[in-house]
Amino acid sequence: MSADAFDPGLERDLRDAAARSRGTNDATPDPVFAAALRERLLTELATAPARRLGLAWVRGLAPGILASVLFVAAVFGARQLNVGQESPTITPQPTSVPVIVLPASPHPTAETATPQVTATPSVQPTPAATANPTPRPTPAPTEIPTATPKTTGPLSLLAKPCDGGVVLLWSAYDGIGFHHYATLRAGTEAMSGAVTLDGSWTTDLAATSAVDASDTATHFYRTSAFNADGGVVATSPVVSAAAKPVVALGGLTVTADAGGTRLSWSPYAGPAACFTYYKLVYSTTNPEPSYLTGDPYLAALSTQTDATFLTADLLSGQTYYLRLQAIRSTSLGRFVAAQTEVVTYLVP
Repeated sequence: MSADAFDPGLERDLRDAAARSRGTNDATPDPVFAAALRERLLTELATAPARRLGLAWVRGLAPGILASVLFVAAVFGARQLNVGQESPTITPQPTSVPVIVLPASPHPTAETATPQVTATPSVQPTPAATANPTPRPTPAPTEIPTATPKTTGPLSLLAKPCDGGVVLLWSAYDGIGFHHYATLRAGTEAMSGAVTLDGSWTTDLAATSAVDASDTATHFYRTSAFNADGGVVATSPVVSAAAKPVVALGGLTVTADAGGTRLSWSPYAGPAACFTYYKLVYSTTNPEPSYLTGDPYLAALSTQTDATFLTADLLSGQTYYLRLQAIRSTSLGRFVAAQTEVVTYLVP
């Protein structure tokens, strides 16, 4: 604090009081002087112009806050000047120190003006741009070339005349684009007016045989392989054949036997190519039983030289119509090459 901060008279009185206090430890403080000094300190400090304190900001202090500050200063100053004799030790009580809030001066001077700090706006980090995934071009579908039907040359075709019908045999198609087989039949080699032979149309690639048992006239045949659009992908040469009449094997012998009923016949003597098996057919209601019309049979015998068969399936007291048939069977049809006469038999 500068030398001219206090009134000269007040400063002199404070020095005199301090000198007396230092002169003797037993000096009794003048109560009147102590009270007057306290009052004067408070009055002088409270009314002193703000310039005597050297604090330009005191002008703005509220009266209540200023009085508290002066009180603390007066007490502290008296203790420092040793006014009166040493006082009894007093345990200080915790005192709440007022917080001084400095109001902003309407006209700050160059020495006291607080520089205004302009807050620099915080720079927000620019979020990293998320890279858009590079679109992958959709691959163009690979075009599957349309299969060009392949022909390995003409199909081979054999027309075998047999007793009871014609057997047609052809080679299997081994190209691509196959959908079905069909055999055409006509009355001339030029195949004029040809029609599809009944039972010869098939989508089975391995079915390579059929029959024609319609009559005994000469017919011309051609077998072809077709694609799904009906186009011919392979075809055979035209062949011809004529069926022979069904062979009559004579009578069928039926006799009682210790093991049941025995049936005997004369074996079929025709070509082996025209024979597949025997069928011993029977019926209790149809006087003309036949395997081709769905009647049941007692046995199927694949040996062409067989001439007898013993069965225990015929019931005693029942009347049966019995017949033996030699059958030629193919992938797409069958016919009767030879057969016996029908025998009516009452089982004993």
